[in-house]
Amino acid sequence: MVSAQSGGIHDPDLNMQNTMSRRGSVHQAVCLLVWNKPQIAVLLETHISGDRAEAVCRQSGHDSWHRSEADEFQGRIWILWNSHKINIVIRRGWDTSWTFTAIYAYLRQQEREVLWNEVQQFGAAVQQPWLPASDFNETVNLKKRNHEGVKMLRRCGKFKNWIENNGLIDLGFSGHKFTWVKGNTEATQKCTRLDRALCNAEWRTQFQEGSVQHLLRNYSNHLPLLISTSGFAFDERSKAFPLPSCMDYAQEL
Repeated sequence: MVSAQSGGIHDPDLNMQNTMSRRGSVHQAVCLLVWNKPQIAVLLETHISGDRAEAVCRQSGHDSWHRSEADEFQGRIWILWNSHKINIVIRRGWDTSWTFTAIYAYLRQQEREVLWNEVQQFGAAVQQPWLPASDFNETVNLKKRNHEGVKMLRRCGKFKNWIENNGLIDLGFSGHKFTWVKGNTEATQKCTRLDRALCNAEWRTQFQEGSVQHLLRNYSNHLPLLISTSGFAFDERSKAFPLPSCMDYAQEL
């Protein structure tokens, strides 16, 4: 999230909030945006469009936005920003500009691999600090295995190799270790870290204190990411959206 306070622009962060098809999810997303006052916000898997989507954007506190509208089966990507603070290229005063890429990876592996190739080609052409982040729909390791263990382990290896081959660095995180949860009972509960922020060496060199927080979720099955170029101090707002207790016994995919 890019935070803005009266008196000037503070350190840029980026916020990702997922799954807004239910009314409560829409309300939570608006509350997060109003509470955190981001300069840039990226919302994924919105599953709403038309007048309802327009109303959410207008309530978000931003004056500009672009939406890839949802169809019946899958969500899309929204980007919202304040035009008097953020242009197409992110700039911080006289500092070097940098590139941010919002990722929403396909569920189907074949389509996901096409996306990886496109992102790789784009990254190779970027000649400045670069931060690709959000829902990659992949993990880099497994802590526990189920009947899909071997297949999932192979997928993890391919994604880890893709990160390394592109010279990308995982920014890590603070907060809960999972960003996605599925299942309503202890027997069916599974969690994993599908959402992350990566960067190239130039971005890490320029923003050495850059870090990621996993905020707490409510209606969504994803935890929002809060990314800062300058690190975080403890903030009471992180307690505002409590996790269900089932997250405590969830199993990583």
